[in-house]
Amino acid sequence: MKILMVTGGTGGHIYPALALADYIKEHKGYPVTFIGNEDRMEATLIPEKGYAFYGLKTSGLAGSIVKKGKAVFQSLRAINKAKAILKKENPDVIIAFGGYVSLPVCIAAKKLKKKVILHEQNSIAGKANKMASRYADCVIICYENARKDFPNNKVLLLGNPRATLASKHAFNQASFDALGLDSSKPLGLIVMGSLGSSSVAHKLKEILPNIQDVNFLYVAGKNNMDSAQELVADNVKVVDYVDQLAIIDAFDFVICRAGATTAAELAASGTLSILIPSPFVANNHQYYNAKAMVDDGYAFMIEEKDVDEKHLQNYIETYICKPDLAKKMKEAAIAHGFQDACQNIVEVIEKI
Repeated sequence: MKILMVTGGTGGHIYPALALADYIKEHKGYPVTFIGNEDRMEATLIPEKGYAFYGLKTSGLAGSIVKKGKAVFQSLRAINKAKAILKKENPDVIIAFGGYVSLPVCIAAKKLKKKVILHEQNSIAGKANKMASRYADCVIICYENARKDFPNNKVLLLGNPRATLASKHAFNQASFDALGLDSSKPLGLIVMGSLGSSSVAHKLKEILPNIQDVNFLYVAGKNNMDSAQELVADNVKVVDYVDQLAIIDAFDFVICRAGATTAAELAASGTLSILIPSPFVANNHQYYNAKAMVDDGYAFMIEEKDVDEKHLQNYIETYICKPDLAKKMKEAAIAHGFQDACQNIVEVIEKI
């Protein structure tokens, strides 16, 4: 069986695809080829991981009439190029992980009568996936809330492939010890994404030193290390990067964004979290991811505009001072964690 995956634009689309590809490579040995944008991060990241990659030139249907017209023209060209790639590779199944590059490939695949599986990582579907769903034989979702965005007879709730990866994580004592943290107090890990978040950091600078009964590790992101130094305090250490899954078990809770990959990993690893969804993402999807996690009983959420010491202290104290509730929330996280996501998705691939 030959598999072709389509992904691109952001890590939220790319990393789940790579997680599934790695699982297939390890457990099934099926060859996997990728299509993505020729000028985005996938064009270098995916080949570095050892997979064949084809690039397309595409852009989203946003902006002025001129930009939208350009995007349509690019899509038409991308459809023709995708058809040529599919004829050359002749995959049995195409799996599209979203991003605007997915749509022309799904259209080309359907023209060639190829089987198409769509994967939606967020609780609210992106525009490209909504449009591409008409060409899909099956749509895999990660949140029950996303079901309403697709034809119900096509939908399967199977989760994010990153969940399987997170569920198999192993604690690395050496990596944790190298951080030099004082674990005599409860520990909080703060991760605001690979680029960090200056808007949240500005607020936390005033808040964290006042929460003296907790020691914090703030992961700033490489581009924000200089400005993040202002957060350093007796109870706050700042670093540019950590392998989050390698050390997560040492922390009592995590304060973080609510991107799809982060959300999947938190649930699958049973990690307690205080979510601050980014208000600067398409369709406000991080808010809806976080809301789904809160509604299912395994996370707290503070909207960025509401971040203050009172809210943060209240949720931290709940995790630390109410162990029975914290235990129930961990159990709820794991119950919604889709730890077998990769295995279940592969079963669909083989049956479709």
